[in-house]
Amino acid sequence: MTDDKENLVDNSLAKQILRSRARLLARPLVMEQDRQILFELVEFKACGRRLAFETKFVDEAITIKDISPVPQTSALVRGITNVRGQIVTVIDLSVLFDLKNSSEPSSNTSASDGLILRFGALRLAVCVDEVLGVRQLDNSELSQGFTGLSERLSQFTVALTIDLLIILDAKRIFTDGMIGQLAG
Repeated sequence: MTDDKENLVDNSLAKQILRSRARLLARPLVMEQDRQILFELVEFKACGRRLAFETKFVDEAITIKDISPVPQTSALVRGITNVRGQIVTVIDLSVLFDLKNSSEPSSNTSASDGLILRFGALRLAVCVDEVLGVRQLDNSELSQGFTGLSERLSQFTVALTIDLLIILDAKRIFTDGMIGQLAG
C-alpha cells in the first residue's frame, strides 16, 4: 500500500515536471532585445527542491565548515558559524518552510554549501545542498499561478517559474516572527 502511494506521488510529480517542460518548449521565442529582466537570481537546491533568492539579498556563497550548536534554541537554528571573523546564525530552511519530507540536515561537523543572506545590517546563513549558479529571469518564464506548495512555503514564495524553480522572498524571511530576533 505504501509503495502504491509513493508511486502515485512520483507519477504526479513526473507529470507536473513534464507539463512544465512542455509549456517551456511551447512558449514563443522572445527576441533578445524584447526581454525584460524581472529577476537576477542565485539558484540552489535545498529541501529536495530547486529554489532561488534575488542576488540583491545574497552576500556570498560559501562553504560552511563548522556549525556550532546553540543550546536552548528552536529547531530553526542549526547553530552559528564564523565567517571571516563574524558570527552568523545558520538557519534550517526545512524547519522554516515546515517541510517534513525534506532530507535530514547534514552533520554539524561536515562541510556544506551555504548562502549568506543580507537585509540591511542583518545577516543569516542558510545551508543548501548545492549552489547551481546565477540566472536572469524574464516574465515569459514565470508561471501564471502556483499550487502544490506547502502553506508555509507559499508564504515565502514570490513566484514560480514554468520549470518549477521557486523564487523565495528573502525580505519576508528576515521579517518573519521566527527569525526576526535571530539575525544579527
